[in-house]
This record gives sequence, C-alpha cells and structure tokens, in this order.
Amino acid sequence: MPGPTHFSRPVLTETLHPRPSRARRMFQERIAVLQQRLMRNKLFTRPALQLGSTGGQVFCELTPVQTLMGAHKGDSQFVLGLISQLEDGRFFLEDATGSVAINLADCDYDTGFFTESSVVVAEGVMGHDNVFKVSALGFPPTEPALNSKSASHGLEFFGGPVITGARWERVKELAADRDDERLVFLR
Repeated sequence: MPGPTHFSRPVLTETLHPRPSRARRMFQERIAVLQQRLMRNKLFTRPALQLGSTGGQVFCELTPVQTLMGAHKGDSQFVLGLISQLEDGRFFLEDATGSVAINLADCDYDTGFFTESSVVVAEGVMGHDNVFKVSALGFPPTEPALNSKSASHGLEFFGGPVITGARWERVKELAADRDDERLVFLR
C-alpha cells in the first residue's frame, strides 16, 4: 500500500517583481540590442567613404543623452531612448548614459502606441533650458527576423538554447512561409 501523498513547494529564485537593479539592467540590454539593430539599418549607417559629398545618401546619427547635454543648442539631434516619467507630470528620455527632460508639445508622432517604457527614436533640439524639444517621435525601424537571427548568431533572446544546425534551417523555413505575421509583446 503506497504511503501518504506529500506535496512540497518548489523554491523559486525568480519572482514576478524582480529587484529594481534587475529591471534597470533589462532595459539597458533592450536599448543596447535595439541600438545594434539600428546600426545595421541603412538610414542610421554612416557612409563608409565620404569624399567631399555623401552622394545624396542621407543618414541619421544617433546622439547619446550625455552628449546631447553638451551639444550646440538648436542643432537637430536623433536620440534612441526609453520614455519614462521620473517626476509626476514630466516625461524623460533615458539611455545608458543618462536622462533628459523632454517636451512633446509640438511633436509629430509616427504610427504606434507610445507608453512609458517604450524605446523610441526622438528627433529634436536641445533647448537653453536643458529640455529636449521633440519634433518627431517614432519606434526604431524593424528588420527582417532572419537578419536579426543572423546578426545574433542564433542567440535565443527569450532564454532558450542557442539555435544551431538543423533547427536553424527549420526556423528559416518557417519564417520564410510567414512573412506577413508579427509577434507583439505588451507590458
């Protein structure tokens, strides 16, 4: 005859609400991955050889928040950052180098749903009051999933094992058949 059933509670090291330092590191890593992706985008890639003229090629140079503080006031800048509300009623743009108050009053918004903790590309000018006056706000441009996977060498961003060999070929086949599908995460 079997003995009494005994249930034990597993000891969990991960919690639903991690420490603030862990959340900050997660956002820093997210911005770093998006910045790497932007550097692969032709719009954010500096022309390799500039002899007098760029040949009509337009590119947007990203400016870190820390550099933005010392930039010439009135010059248009592009900043990749996280929208946050560090003070009640005031929005800020944060990256790994710092944060800056932003003014969204005269901003043109690209298509999208912008919330706190959204990573965005903001175009604007730094005012004499040290507030970044945003003239255009949008999400970083997307890239095909296969390009992202190739650049990350099969790294699985959701904690799974590295994808190699036959599994990688199967992922390529599945992705090629689903060109019009998207995966969206809301927080």
